[in-house]
Amino acid sequence: MARTSEVAEVQYLVLPDITTPYLLAMVRWPDVAQAISVGRPEWQGDQGLFDLPYDPGGVQVTPTHAASIAVRWGARLPSEGQDPPSSLIRRMPANWSNLVPA
Repeated sequence: MARTSEVAEVQYLVLPDITTPYLLAMVRWPDVAQAISVGRPEWQGDQGLFDLPYDPGGVQVTPTHAASIAVRWGARLPSEGQDPPSSLIRRMPANWSNLVPA
């Protein structure tokens, strides 16, 4: 079995569509899951974004289009070779299935 050292390219996706996006995400399994929005132009990590390429609502855009959306919102895409912003992993409490009723 041959191993490849190729790294998948980052995918850029928008919600809900290309003409009126309210969320721009960059995703690459397993290390990049970041998004920005017009109201929050700092890249934020969320592991739930790994599902976005398979969601029928997510629309893939080119890196050029993603860069223009980011600039319009006062942000920019990370440079090629630059590490993406670090993401925080949400952790469920050990007793997540036995939560106290509110």
